[in-house]
Amino acid sequence: MIYIFKTKLEKHPEIKGKLRAVKDANECKELVETDISPIEHSNKVRNTKSGRRVMTFKKVKYIDGELASNQQLEALERNPDLQFFDKTKVEEREELELDTLDTSQMEVTFSDSCIKPDGTTITLDDFPDDFSFGNGITVASSVPIKGAGMMVLSWVCFNDTEKTIVKEKKIQLQNIMEN
Repeated sequence: MIYIFKTKLEKHPEIKGKLRAVKDANECKELVETDISPIEHSNKVRNTKSGRRVMTFKKVKYIDGELASNQQLEALERNPDLQFFDKTKVEEREELELDTLDTSQMEVTFSDSCIKPDGTTITLDDFPDDFSFGNGITVASSVPIKGAGMMVLSWVCFNDTEKTIVKEKKIQLQNIMEN
C-alpha cells in the first residue's frame, strides 16, 4: 500500500537558487512511525508501478570467490578444518532465488494536492512504465509525470496489514508529509 504526496519545498538556507523539502526523510519516517503506523522496511519487498515484487533469497557458498560445487561442500562438511589447512576462503552470500510479482494487493492512494498543471489529478498511469517506489519512505523525489514534466513527490510504503490504521489516519499522514 502506497500513499503519494506533493512535496512542500522551501529555499535552501545555504545554496542560492536551490530548493529542499521542508522535512527530510528521517524526520518524516520518525513522525509516521510514531503517529501513524510502521513503514514497510523489508529488503525482500519492492513496490513498483506494475505491482508488489516479493523476493526470496537463498544462501549460497563460495570458495575462493567461485561458486562452491556440491563435492567441495560435502568435503568441507566432512572435514571443516580443510579451509584452515588449505587457506581456503569460504564465503556465504544471499542470492536472489525467486522474484514474484503480486498485482492483486496493489493499492495506491494519491493526496488531493497531487495535481498536474492542467488541473487533472495524477494517476499511477502517469508514472514511467518501469517506475519503482521501493519500500519505506521517499521524500522529495523528482519524478517524470506524463503531461506534467518533472514533479517533486514523496511517498510512504506500508505493509497491507496496516491498511485500516493508515486509512483512519490519512489526514494526519497527509499533514506530516505535506506540511
